Amino acid sequence: MSENVSQWLEEIRSLKQEIIRVEQERDAAEAGADRWRGLYTTEAQQRRTQVEQLTEAIASLKAELEQLQAGPSSLPRAIAPSELLQELAGMGPDEVKGKLIEAFMERDRLAQELSRMRECLEAEKATHEQTRQSLTSALGDTVELLKKAQPGTKSGLNLDLARLVSGTPLNPKTED
Repeated sequence: MSENVSQWLEEIRSLKQEIIRVEQERDAAEAGADRWRGLYTTEAQQRRTQVEQLTEAIASLKAELEQLQAGPSSLPRAIAPSELLQELAGMGPDEVKGKLIEAFMERDRLAQELSRMRECLEAEKATHEQTRQSLTSALGDTVELLKKAQPGTKSGLNLDLARLVSGTPLNPKTED
Protein backbone atom coordinates (compact mmCIF):
# COMPACT_ATOMS: atom_id res chain seq x y z
CA MET A 1 0.00 0.00 0.00
CA SER A 2 2.84 2.40 0.74
CA GLU A 3 4.13 1.79 -2.80
CA ASN A 4 0.79 2.99 -4.20
CA VAL A 5 0.89 6.08 -1.99
CA SER A 6 4.47 6.90 -2.96
CA GLN A 7 3.58 6.31 -6.62
CA TRP A 8 0.66 8.69 -6.32
CA LEU A 9 2.78 11.25 -4.52
CA GLU A 10 5.41 11.04 -7.24
CA GLU A 11 2.71 11.44 -9.90
CA ILE A 12 1.35 14.51 -8.06
CA ARG A 13 4.85 16.07 -7.90
CA SER A 14 5.34 15.36 -11.59
CA LEU A 15 2.00 16.95 -12.45
CA LYS A 16 2.79 19.99 -10.30
CA GLN A 17 6.10 20.44 -12.14
CA GLU A 18 4.30 20.07 -15.48
CA ILE A 19 1.77 22.73 -14.42
CA ILE A 20 4.60 25.07 -13.40
CA ARG A 21 6.36 24.49 -16.72
CA VAL A 22 3.18 25.10 -18.74
CA GLU A 23 2.40 28.25 -16.73
CA GLN A 24 5.92 29.54 -17.36
CA GLU A 25 5.58 28.88 -21.07
CA ARG A 26 2.20 30.61 -21.08
CA ASP A 27 3.66 33.60 -19.23
CA ALA A 28 6.56 33.74 -21.68
CA ALA A 29 4.13 33.61 -24.62
CA GLU A 30 2.04 36.37 -23.06
CA ALA A 31 5.14 38.52 -22.53
CA GLY A 32 6.21 37.93 -26.13
CA ALA A 33 2.77 38.84 -27.42
CA ASP A 34 2.74 41.96 -25.25
CA ARG A 35 6.12 42.95 -26.64
CA TRP A 36 4.94 42.45 -30.24
CA ARG A 37 1.72 44.33 -29.51
CA GLY A 38 3.75 47.20 -28.04
CA LEU A 39 6.06 47.32 -31.05
CA TYR A 40 3.12 47.32 -33.41
CA THR A 41 1.37 50.06 -31.45
CA THR A 42 4.50 52.23 -31.39
CA GLU A 43 5.08 51.75 -35.11
CA ALA A 44 1.45 52.47 -35.92
CA GLN A 45 1.48 55.66 -33.85
CA GLN A 46 4.67 56.85 -35.56
CA ARG A 47 3.12 56.19 -38.96
CA ARG A 48 -0.09 58.00 -38.04
CA THR A 49 1.91 61.01 -36.85
CA GLN A 50 3.97 61.06 -40.03
CA VAL A 51 0.87 60.76 -42.20
CA GLU A 52 -0.79 63.63 -40.33
CA GLN A 53 2.28 65.83 -40.76
CA LEU A 54 2.60 65.03 -44.46
CA THR A 55 -1.12 65.54 -45.00
CA GLU A 56 -0.92 68.98 -43.39
CA ALA A 57 2.12 69.88 -45.46
CA ILE A 58 0.41 68.73 -48.66
CA ALA A 59 -2.74 70.69 -47.83
CA SER A 60 -0.67 73.79 -47.15
CA LEU A 61 1.26 73.43 -50.40
CA LYS A 62 -1.93 72.75 -52.36
CA ALA A 63 -3.49 75.91 -51.00
CA GLU A 64 -0.40 77.93 -51.84
CA LEU A 65 -0.20 76.40 -55.32
CA GLU A 66 -3.88 77.14 -55.96
CA GLN A 67 -3.30 80.73 -54.90
CA LEU A 68 -0.36 81.04 -57.26
CA GLN A 69 -2.21 79.40 -60.15
CA ALA A 70 -5.37 81.47 -59.60
CA GLY A 71 -3.52 84.63 -60.41
CA PRO A 72 -2.74 87.88 -58.68
CA SER A 73 -6.30 88.57 -57.48
CA SER A 74 -6.22 85.67 -55.00
CA LEU A 75 -2.76 86.35 -53.60
CA PRO A 76 -2.61 87.89 -50.16
CA ARG A 77 -1.39 91.44 -50.45
CA ALA A 78 1.07 93.06 -48.13
CA ILE A 79 0.65 96.37 -49.94
CA ALA A 80 -2.40 98.09 -51.39
CA PRO A 81 -3.11 97.55 -55.11
CA SER A 82 -2.52 101.24 -55.80
CA GLU A 83 0.95 100.99 -54.25
CA LEU A 84 1.67 97.91 -56.34
CA LEU A 85 0.61 99.76 -59.49
CA GLN A 86 2.83 102.67 -58.58
CA GLU A 87 5.75 100.30 -58.02
CA LEU A 88 5.12 98.58 -61.36
CA ALA A 89 4.75 101.92 -63.10
CA GLY A 90 8.18 102.88 -61.83
CA MET A 91 9.69 99.74 -63.36
CA GLY A 92 10.72 99.21 -66.88
CA PRO A 93 9.27 96.38 -68.98
CA ASP A 94 12.34 94.24 -68.40
CA GLU A 95 12.02 94.57 -64.63
CA VAL A 96 8.32 93.62 -64.76
CA LYS A 97 9.19 90.60 -66.91
CA GLY A 98 11.89 89.63 -64.40
CA LYS A 99 9.41 89.80 -61.49
CA LEU A 100 6.91 87.75 -63.49
CA ILE A 101 9.54 85.13 -64.30
CA GLU A 102 10.47 84.92 -60.60
CA ALA A 103 6.82 84.35 -59.70
CA PHE A 104 6.44 81.60 -62.30
CA MET A 105 9.66 79.92 -61.14
CA GLU A 106 8.43 79.97 -57.53
CA ARG A 107 5.10 78.48 -58.63
CA ASP A 108 6.91 75.70 -60.52
CA ARG A 109 9.16 74.99 -57.55
CA LEU A 110 6.15 74.69 -55.24
CA ALA A 111 4.38 72.39 -57.71
CA GLN A 112 7.46 70.14 -57.84
CA GLU A 113 7.69 70.12 -54.05
CA LEU A 114 4.02 69.17 -53.81
CA SER A 115 4.57 66.34 -56.26
CA ARG A 116 7.59 65.11 -54.31
CA MET A 117 5.65 65.21 -51.05
CA ARG A 118 2.80 63.22 -52.60
CA GLU A 119 5.31 60.58 -53.70
CA CYS A 120 6.81 60.50 -50.20
CA LEU A 121 3.37 60.07 -48.68
CA GLU A 122 2.54 57.18 -50.99
CA ALA A 123 5.89 55.54 -50.21
CA GLU A 124 5.24 56.00 -46.50
CA LYS A 125 1.80 54.44 -46.83
CA ALA A 126 3.31 51.44 -48.61
CA THR A 127 6.01 51.10 -45.93
CA HIS A 128 3.41 51.30 -43.18
CA GLU A 129 1.31 48.59 -44.81
CA GLN A 130 4.36 46.35 -45.21
CA THR A 131 5.32 46.89 -41.55
CA ARG A 132 1.79 46.12 -40.42
CA GLN A 133 1.74 42.93 -42.46
CA SER A 134 5.15 41.87 -41.12
CA LEU A 135 4.19 42.44 -37.49
CA THR A 136 0.85 40.70 -37.93
CA SER A 137 2.55 37.79 -39.64
CA ALA A 138 5.19 37.54 -36.91
CA LEU A 139 2.50 37.52 -34.24
CA GLY A 140 0.59 34.81 -36.09
CA ASP A 141 3.76 32.74 -36.48
CA THR A 142 4.45 33.07 -32.76
CA VAL A 143 0.97 31.84 -31.91
CA GLU A 144 1.34 28.91 -34.32
CA LEU A 145 4.69 27.96 -32.77
CA LEU A 146 3.13 28.06 -29.32
CA LYS A 147 0.32 25.79 -30.48
CA LYS A 148 2.83 23.32 -31.93
CA ALA A 149 4.97 23.43 -28.78
CA GLN A 150 1.96 22.32 -26.71
CA PRO A 151 0.73 19.21 -28.60
CA GLY A 152 -1.03 17.44 -25.72
CA THR A 153 -2.53 20.39 -23.92
CA LYS A 154 -6.20 20.95 -23.29
CA SER A 155 -8.36 23.52 -25.06
CA GLY A 156 -7.74 25.94 -22.20
CA LEU A 157 -4.40 26.84 -23.74
CA ASN A 158 -6.16 27.47 -27.04
CA LEU A 159 -8.52 29.83 -25.24
CA ASP A 160 -5.49 31.52 -23.65
CA LEU A 161 -3.90 31.90 -27.10
CA ALA A 162 -7.12 33.36 -28.50
CA ARG A 163 -7.24 35.83 -25.62
CA LEU A 164 -3.56 36.64 -26.13
CA VAL A 165 -4.10 37.49 -29.80
CA SER A 166 -7.23 39.53 -29.09
CA GLY A 167 -5.52 41.55 -26.37
CA THR A 168 -7.64 40.23 -23.50
CA PRO A 169 -5.58 39.70 -20.33
CA LEU A 170 -4.85 36.04 -19.57
CA ASN A 171 -4.80 36.37 -15.80
CA PRO A 172 -7.49 38.86 -14.83
CA LYS A 173 -6.90 40.07 -11.31
CA THR A 174 -9.74 39.21 -8.99
CA GLU A 175 -10.23 40.68 -5.58
CA ASP A 176 -11.23 38.30 -2.79
